[in-house]
Amino acid sequence: MPATIEVQIEQVMNLPEGWEFTRTSSVHNIYIPTSAAMQGLSINDGDMFGVFWDDNGTQHCAGAAMYENGVLIVRAYGDNPATPQKDGFQVGDLIHWKFHEYDNDLTYNMSVTYDHSMPNYDGSFQLLGLSMLASMETGITSLNDNNDMLINVYPNPTNGQVKLEGLISGSVIRITDMTGRVLQQQTSIDRIQTLNFENMGVFVIEITKDTQVVRKKIVVN
Repeated sequence: MPATIEVQIEQVMNLPEGWEFTRTSSVHNIYIPTSAAMQGLSINDGDMFGVFWDDNGTQHCAGAAMYENGVLIVRAYGDNPATPQKDGFQVGDLIHWKFHEYDNDLTYNMSVTYDHSMPNYDGSFQLLGLSMLASMETGITSLNDNNDMLINVYPNPTNGQVKLEGLISGSVIRITDMTGRVLQQQTSIDRIQTLNFENMGVFVIEITKDTQVVRKKIVVN
């Protein structure tokens, strides 16, 4: 019987500096629908999304995809255990996001939330994982951003507990409601800290160190 064989060749991408990555057999697919529109930034053909894993403050790319014709799936690649060096995500690693604007040659950090209708939505890498973004927000940065206040908050949305990653010892952490009323305040003593929320709603986590301030919106279901 005649048969049809379809061969899919991954698109050739002119990656931004520092976005080189290794393709492995371990893949976590993440779909970015048009409904997850990026706030304050238009997305055009040629723009790129990348996923990164963190090594004590240094981020390494482990997958990227170019936006084209409104369809986009980012493949996050896992570590190959056959090689001595780490060349991708390990199970449970937090997935960090960046966006590269082709026309202006600018790179942005992205804060994302995940769709709970998909099997994996806590923002971590899983073997054969399948996720979909629900929303995206950006803050402009350079690739070699040495900002000590690059804070990651996950999972978001949450059922009541979140982790802050990238803290500087001595930072002041405030949790406020959307009216600005302070609900909790504490001082960080470690790079990673856990916060607990007793009530559902939308809150703001404000981290202050000297003259630097970072604010993150968190949704508690």
